[in-house]
Amino acid sequence: MNQLPSPKPWLPYLLWTMFTFILLITLYLSFQSGPATKALEKPLVTQVTGTLKNTPTQEQILTITYYLRQAGRAILFFALGFTGSWAIILTFRKVTTKIRILSTASMLFVIAFFTEFMKLFIEGRHYSFPQCLEGFFFGMLGYLCIGMILYLTAHHKDRIKKNAGAEA
Repeated sequence: MNQLPSPKPWLPYLLWTMFTFILLITLYLSFQSGPATKALEKPLVTQVTGTLKNTPTQEQILTITYYLRQAGRAILFFALGFTGSWAIILTFRKVTTKIRILSTASMLFVIAFFTEFMKLFIEGRHYSFPQCLEGFFFGMLGYLCIGMILYLTAHHKDRIKKNAGAEA
């Protein structure tokens, strides 16, 4: 009961490819120097704030770019958790759920810690363990979302089979 649906044979490969692509984007953005990171976002923020009647101060623009970076980081880690855990679930179907959860959590924590720890060696960046935990949290949120989707899908298919069997 509640078996995971059989995936298309190409789906795990696609998910691992997506996970790798998102991981490379995350690493690229994480390893930018402080000035380079701000330079990436400044044109976007300047264009958006240029439409306002009251021009924001430089400090307000820096605050906006900071929150933009944090939101982007949260989205990337959510996507890493979503695609990575889905790929793990489909690739290692015969492994127990407990081991899959622990391996997913370990993978996401290592990625979050590594990207944050490496900031110690990058000019203009700083290490922040709370940001490491934040990335890990959003990654695990991605895991919970795909886990619930797959569970509900399997549960729904089981109910359909039971109802079809009762009618026969």
